[in-house]
Amino acid sequence: MAHLRERRPAARTTPPEDDHPKSKQRRNETPDLEPSLSVVLTLIAFLSLLTGSLFYYKLDNRERGPFSTYINTHYPLLDRFLNKPSIPLFGAAAAETPTGGDLQLTEEELKAYDGTDPDKPIYLGINGTIFDVSASPAFYGPGGHYHHFVGKDATRAWITECWDEDEQFTWRLDGVEAMFLPKWMDESLETIAAGQEAEDLDLGGMPLDMLAGMAKKSVERFGSVTDKEKAKRRVSDKEEAEAKVQETLAHWVGFFSGNAKYTVAGSVVRDESRPSPPKPCKAAMEKRPIKGGKLEGVMQGAMGNLMGGKGGAGAGTGGKGEMPAFVKEKLAKEKEKKEKGEEVVVPVEEEEDEEDLVHDEL
Repeated sequence: MAHLRERRPAARTTPPEDDHPKSKQRRNETPDLEPSLSVVLTLIAFLSLLTGSLFYYKLDNRERGPFSTYINTHYPLLDRFLNKPSIPLFGAAAAETPTGGDLQLTEEELKAYDGTDPDKPIYLGINGTIFDVSASPAFYGPGGHYHHFVGKDATRAWITECWDEDEQFTWRLDGVEAMFLPKWMDESLETIAAGQEAEDLDLGGMPLDMLAGMAKKSVERFGSVTDKEKAKRRVSDKEEAEAKVQETLAHWVGFFSGNAKYTVAGSVVRDESRPSPPKPCKAAMEKRPIKGGKLEGVMQGAMGNLMGGKGGAGAGTGGKGEMPAFVKEKLAKEKEKKEKGEEVVVPVEEEEDEEDLVHDEL
C-alpha cells in the first residue's frame, strides 16, 4: 500500500481577505467627510428663499396683499398655521381684528353708546369689535361728521361707503363683493353687438342700434370671448373681489386698532336672525373696476392719448403733455367760486391728527 499516501490540503495560493492587499489599502484610507460646495450653496439658497418668502408673506398679509391672499385662498392649512395667535413668530397679522376688553353688548344694547348720553362712552363697532372712540367727541359725538357710525357695528358701510342707506349700516357682508367684480369691456361689446343692452356698460345716452354696428366690427376684429374663458374669468373675478373686501376691511380695522387714542372695549353679540341687506348702492357699483380683456391694448392706448402721451395729443386736451380738458374745466370752476367769494365747505376739526386721514378717505 505504499502507493497510498496521505493527502494533504493544497497550499493556499490566495491570502485571506484580511491579508489581501486591497483590503489593507481600504483600511488605510481615510473617509472623505468634506461637504460638497454645490450641496452647501443649494441648501443655503433654499433656506434663504424659504425665510424670505415667509417674512414677505407676513408683511404682505398685514395689508392683505395679492401674495398672501393667494396663499390664504389656495392653501387654507398654511393660512391657519402661519396665522395662529399662539405662535409668536408666525402669529396673526397685525391688520386682523384685535382682541381685548371683557364687555359684550348686543346690537340693541350698543345703541345706547352713541354719544347722546354724556355719562356713557362712545362706542363704535367694526367687524365684531367694539372700539371706545370717546377721545374724539367732535367727530363721533352728536353733530360729528362720523356720528352715524357709532352705536352700531356698521362694517358693511365702511366698505361700501353707502351712507345714505340705513340698511347698509350693518355688520352683514352678504353680496358686498359685487362692488369689486370687474366689468369686462369685450363681453359687454358682444352683448351690444347682439342687439341687447349691457348692464355693465353705460352707453351715455347713445342709441343702441348705432352702437350695435360699431360693436360688431370690434368683435370681428378682436374676436369673441369663449365660454371657457368666461368661466375662468368668473372664478378669478370672485377671488379678487373677495380679497378686495378683506383688504378694505383690514384697512379700517387697522386704522382704529393702530390709533393710540382708541381702545378695545369688547365685542358685539350679533343678531344672526337679521335679514340680509340689499346689494351695494348705485354709487358703490359704479366704482367697479374695468378690464378690457381682448380690448386691453386699445384701452391703454386711449388712456395714453387722453393724457397726452406718446400716442399724440390727447382727446379733449390742449396738446401733448397737457392736462385733459375736463380737469381744466373743473379747476376753472373752483377758481371762479373762490373769486366770487362763495363759501367752501370744510369740516370743522379740533386738531390735525389721524382723523384727517379718515375724512380724506371718506
